[in-house]
Amino acid sequence: MLSSLLGHRLFRPLVIMNFRGLSLVAKFALTLFIAHFMSFEILGLYGLIAGMSLIVPTVISLSIMYYYSRDAVTQSEFQITQNLKHYTRFISALYLPLAAITLAYGYYSDQIILYALIVVLLFLEHLGNDIYSLMLNLSRPFSANFLFFIRTGLWIFIYIVAAYFMPALRTLESVLIGWIVGDVVALAGFFYTTRHWPWRTATLPQPVFQWAFGIFKKAKTLYGFNLVFTAAQYLDRYLITFFLGLELTGVYVLFWSLCSALSNLTRTGVVQIARPALVKGFHESKEIFHALVHKCLRDTGVVTILMALCAVGGLYFILPYLDKPLLTEWFMIFPIMILSFVVGMIGEVWGLVFYSQHRDDLTLKSYFAVLAVSLLANLSLLPTIGLWGAGAAFLLTNLIGMIIQQIYAKKLLQG
Repeated sequence: MLSSLLGHRLFRPLVIMNFRGLSLVAKFALTLFIAHFMSFEILGLYGLIAGMSLIVPTVISLSIMYYYSRDAVTQSEFQITQNLKHYTRFISALYLPLAAITLAYGYYSDQIILYALIVVLLFLEHLGNDIYSLMLNLSRPFSANFLFFIRTGLWIFIYIVAAYFMPALRTLESVLIGWIVGDVVALAGFFYTTRHWPWRTATLPQPVFQWAFGIFKKAKTLYGFNLVFTAAQYLDRYLITFFLGLELTGVYVLFWSLCSALSNLTRTGVVQIARPALVKGFHESKEIFHALVHKCLRDTGVVTILMALCAVGGLYFILPYLDKPLLTEWFMIFPIMILSFVVGMIGEVWGLVFYSQHRDDLTLKSYFAVLAVSLLANLSLLPTIGLWGAGAAFLLTNLIGMIIQQIYAKKLLQG
């Protein structure tokens, strides 16, 4: 009975979805825990560090592994190990000067432990994200998502339980240590699952930097897109910190974290499922493709609206238990951000039209516009209407982005 259940074709996809769902729950639970038991200033700092854990690897990676992972599908384990070892040496060399500058600033500001933890975290998150993408492309979704859960979910549950009973652990440094431990365990898990790879014998005669920049020449467009996309996602929290301070950044990060969790759930449950069907439908007939696009739009609209209503009602219900007057004071920004989530997901569906037709140039153009709108909106609204400006800028950015994606997509659909 048990063996037949484990062998069922739906077992692993369901487990993978549970892994992702638990990771999202864990991340939001951590933001609530920090807000309730620590402070919004610490939550703001945590949000900035979380943003850096994606921004810095995006900049340093040059999209080399992102590009190379596609080729790894057809390569031998020997070739994959060769390139992975070269890549690790390359990014290690780039992180050394960053580590030196960060530690020097940490020593100057008398917070060297905090900044040392940040550097270690950035490097491990860089490796973890690249390994996740590589394993997915090697058709190991179960292992990839299990290790992803260790990095993004399991350590959080353990930390929250430990910190609840041991108040001494309620510090940002303890959070970062827990995060680093999760990364180290996941990295060890990767080496265990690939223990049969030729780690000792696989070498490349080509110099590291020559190898890296040879791939970068092919990945420049992809690198530009990744830079723009990441900046558009995380620029606002740094501008909020600059204009409004860490405390209000913490309030914004809490609201944003819930919107991000809902976005990831929608992508996993609706958008990513529709993606291969749209690619196939485009090559079959225009009528089928149009029908699939409108079905995905309808499904996404229904799912996101239901999620939005549940999220606003749920957060309103738990507000009294959080006992945070600042969160209650700014709660009405949350419905604006939730509306932004709905609009943004509709925009992503229109973006699938570009993806299915291999029009990466339109994707890049639309995200350039999103980044420009986000920058202008935040710079003009934050100094004038404060945190209301952050919510308004978030909505305006997603709305204009959706309109631009819709215009491009409709032109393609009519073509």
